[in-house]
Amino acid sequence: MLAFFFIIASVASAALREDNITDQEVREIQTQVERYFPGIIVMIDGVQAPCDCREGAGCTAQVNVAAVSGQEPVLMRLSRIDGEWVPGVVWQWQQELRRLIQQLSANEDGNTNGEERRRAADRMLAEHRNRVPVCAPEGAYNDKGD
Repeated sequence: MLAFFFIIASVASAALREDNITDQEVREIQTQVERYFPGIIVMIDGVQAPCDCREGAGCTAQVNVAAVSGQEPVLMRLSRIDGEWVPGVVWQWQQELRRLIQQLSANEDGNTNGEERRRAADRMLAEHRNRVPVCAPEGAYNDKGD
C-alpha cells in the first residue's frame, strides 16, 4: 500500500468542484473503473474543476480513483466529458505508453539483434510521442464550446 502514497502524491491537484460528487456519479465512476481494473476501489478523490486543457472543451471536471486490481495498485483519472465520466485523454495516452513499453520489453526474441530492436523501439516511441495530448490554442472553441 505504500505504492499508493507515491502514486497519489504524484498527481497534480486542481481546485475542487463546488458540488463534490453525487451518488449517481459515484456509480458511473465505479462502472468505468471496473471496466479497466476489476478489483477494489480504495479511494475516489475530490472532484476537480476546471479540467486540464488537454482534455478538450467538453470536459467539465476530473477525478482520480485509486484501486487494487489483482495485487497491483492502480490510479485512474476520469474526466466528465459531455456529461459522462470517461477515462481522460491524457490517462489513455499514458496507458498506451505503458502497454507499448511492456510490448517492447516482451519482444526480445533471438531473431533480431539488439541494435535493430533499439531502433524499432525508438521509432515506435517517437510515433507515440507525436500523439501526446496538447491544449487547443486559445480561441479554438466558439462560445458553445465546440
